[in-house]
Amino acid sequence: MKEMKPLQATPKQRYARMAKLLLRDPKITQPKRKKGFGSSGLYTRGKLFAALSHRNRLILKLPEARVNEIVAQRKGTRWNPRGDGEGLKEWVTLSPSSKNSWLPLAKEAKKFVASKSRNR
Repeated sequence: MKEMKPLQATPKQRYARMAKLLLRDPKITQPKRKKGFGSSGLYTRGKLFAALSHRNRLILKLPEARVNEIVAQRKGTRWNPRGDGEGLKEWVTLSPSSKNSWLPLAKEAKKFVASKSRNR
């Protein structure tokens, strides 16, 4: 099963397709009854690594250097959940119309979060 191209699907459809592919991995879970932020998020070792925001932006947890790279390339922005102008250093968002493939970045985020939770 391949990820849909950005212009062929809504952000919710893209996210659902990506999640379906990632959830084949038994180490990846989604909450069953949670409401609010993270309710549709993807988790590894109980830690969130990807979610779709209420604004239909893909949110990913990645190493700070990788976030810096994505932001510098203008492929995404730092996630700023507080709206105070300072985004979080290890979180990036991609716009709903992003032409970047979400699946490889989500896999990268999963690997990063899994490695962080192993080191604790």
